[in-house]
Amino acid sequence: MLELDNKEWEQLSHAYGKAGNIPSLLRKLDTYPAADNYEAEPYFSLWSALCHQGDTYTASFAAIPHVLEVCKQDPARAHWSLPQLAVCIEISRQFGQGPNIPSNLSKAYFEAIAILPEVTLEMTKANPNDQIGPISDAANVLHLNDPEKAEALLG
Repeated sequence: MLELDNKEWEQLSHAYGKAGNIPSLLRKLDTYPAADNYEAEPYFSLWSALCHQGDTYTASFAAIPHVLEVCKQDPARAHWSLPQLAVCIEISRQFGQGPNIPSNLSKAYFEAIAILPEVTLEMTKANPNDQIGPISDAANVLHLNDPEKAEALLG
């Protein structure tokens, strides 16, 4: 996993340019901030930068291991939009949209994606709600390499 203080973030890109701001947004997730609307931070900025209108970027692949680690650490407090972000980035990757995963990020990214179904299951058990169920279903379908069905499950 690319450490948050690694200077390489500056070389990665997101929807608005260089990704040097992504580590500070990811650090904010450690406090499990509330999200009472779609513009709540840091969720809104992470989504806007990492999965902008379905497009993904090199920083998207570096961020997902951090995003899912937050979910794994406290599934009851983690916001459902975090695994949804991971699902949407993986759907995009499976559709062949966006850049290739940089080789130095691929191991951590795929390890994170491998635990995505488990993370969503734990979140479902810890805090069942209308949003996490379809995200969990989509995460499971992605392991079958069926991005079309996963996308349909998200609605």
